[in-house]
Amino acid sequence: MNEVGLDTTGNLIRSDKIRWAHETGPVAGCEELYEASDTLLAALGQQQGMHDALAFVDFAHWAMFSVYDDAARYVRHADTVGHDPRHVTAIFYLNKNWHAHHGGQIHLHGVEGGDNISADIEPRFNRLLLFWSHLEHEVLPSSASASQSLAGTCPQ
Repeated sequence: MNEVGLDTTGNLIRSDKIRWAHETGPVAGCEELYEASDTLLAALGQQQGMHDALAFVDFAHWAMFSVYDDAARYVRHADTVGHDPRHVTAIFYLNKNWHAHHGGQIHLHGVEGGDNISADIEPRFNRLLLFWSHLEHEVLPSSASASQSLAGTCPQ
């Protein structure tokens, strides 16, 4: 797993540990997660206006697994920039013993469909969070290794 992400000027932008499935192959033991994700996305794709946006999403090959240990964070960013093909960000939390004082919440920023969005989402066990990849967000600092998450972003 990679441990530190710096921008082009050397500033720390992320301090979580990550692994991309497309670089190392699908993660053993996650077949059911990939299957459930694909089933969910297929169902969402049947909704009006969603088919084109979700047509080529592929969790099994483009999942990113991340662990946020003590004091880890990820500064404000969008998961898609320029010609980046990602459309949907999906975060699935695996941390069974998370409490509010552990931190690691996702803070959503920005405007979506004319509505000003600002929300803190707690990383509670078995929670699935889906949002458009162009929506700016950040992972607030964590203060305990119990604040760990499995995150996937998907291309179209």
